[in-house]
Amino acid sequence: MPHSESIPPLARAIAALHRSNNLDQLRIAILHALPELFSADGCCFYLIDKQFEIIERYPWHVPRNFMQAIERLRPHDQLMRYCIEQRCVVDCARVTGLDKWRSSPLYQLSNQHGYENLVIAPVIMKGRVIGTFNLGRCEQSGPLSVTDLDCLSFFCEEISEVLARLGTFSSNDDESGISPQAQQVAAQLINGASNKEIASKLDISVNTVKYHIKRLYDHYQVKNRVQLMKFL
Repeated sequence: MPHSESIPPLARAIAALHRSNNLDQLRIAILHALPELFSADGCCFYLIDKQFEIIERYPWHVPRNFMQAIERLRPHDQLMRYCIEQRCVVDCARVTGLDKWRSSPLYQLSNQHGYENLVIAPVIMKGRVIGTFNLGRCEQSGPLSVTDLDCLSFFCEEISEVLARLGTFSSNDDESGISPQAQQVAAQLINGASNKEIASKLDISVNTVKYHIKRLYDHYQVKNRVQLMKFL
C-alpha cells in the first residue's frame, strides 16, 4: 500500500470525501483539503435549498463579522447569481459581463477583508444547484490557475456524489414529495424527540433537522408540530 505522501493531493482529498458518513465528516474533509489543493485564504461551503436560501454554512478562516455582512448583501451578489444561473465556476478575475461587480458593496467589502480574488463553484445534483463553494484569495496569492479551476470543478462533482450517497439533500424526493431523510426526521418527531435528539440520532446538524421540519410544514401546509402530527 503506497504511503500517503506518494498519493497526489487531489486523490487524497477525494478519498477523504468518500470516507465521510455524515455532513460533519464531509465538512472536515472539505476544509482539510483547502490549504493543500487551492491555497485558499478563506472560504465557505454553502448548502442551499430550491429557493437558494442557505441551509448550512461551513466557513474556514472567514471572520464572523465578514460572514454576517456578506450574507446581508447576498441578494445583490452578482457572482453567486451568475454561478447558480449558469451552473459553472465563476472567477471574478476572468468572468465578463459583470461590469457592476467591481463597483458593488460586496466587492468593496471583500477587498476590505483582504479577499481580492473570489471564485464561486456550484455543487450540482441532478441538474439542480444544491450548494456553492466560495473561495477567496488575497492579492498576493493571485487568482487561481485554469488547472486549479478545473480541479475545483471536479472537487465539487465529488462533493455532490457524497451528498447524494448521504441522502441529506436529495433532489429526488419519493412519490410523497418527502425526501428519505425528511421521513426519518418525521419518524423521530412521532416518537416525541427534540431537534437536538433527532440530530444526535440521525447524525446530522440541528440546522438540518430544522430544514427538514420546515419542508414537512410546507408539504402538509401546517404551521406547527401539533398540526403536523395529525398527518404523520
